[in-house]
Amino acid sequence: MTLATAMSQRSRCGKGVGSVIVSSEERVVATGYNGPPSGWQQQSESCQDFCPRLNQDPKPASYDSCPSNHAEINALLWSSRQERLGGRIYITTAPCMSCAKAIANSGLAEVIWNTTEEKPHRSPREVQEFLWDCGLGAGEI
Repeated sequence: MTLATAMSQRSRCGKGVGSVIVSSEERVVATGYNGPPSGWQQQSESCQDFCPRLNQDPKPASYDSCPSNHAEINALLWSSRQERLGGRIYITTAPCMSCAKAIANSGLAEVIWNTTEEKPHRSPREVQEFLWDCGLGAGEI
């Protein structure tokens, strides 16, 4: 979780989120943090400069207008299924349902997050129960 927290510091989004995937042998396979694609032309130091979702009031529950990928998705994109099969992902906050669905299909066996913080768009308990229903271990550290 320390490495996931360090990765969250790389994010330019309002709330930095980091993730780390480890193999079943406890070796780091990939890391990720939330942010826009690396080749995106509207690079800026702060998401307040580029994120239409962040600048809407009230903020919509959907992330469709946000140009960033979540930390979990970025870590999955940087890893191979073979390397992560049976492994674990550490996340600095509970995953959203979209990320939980991707994780459930990723070959990972366990999801561990660092907070039970409630958000308008997700309930950590609902996500946890979904992951359990998919056969994964899941919960707060």
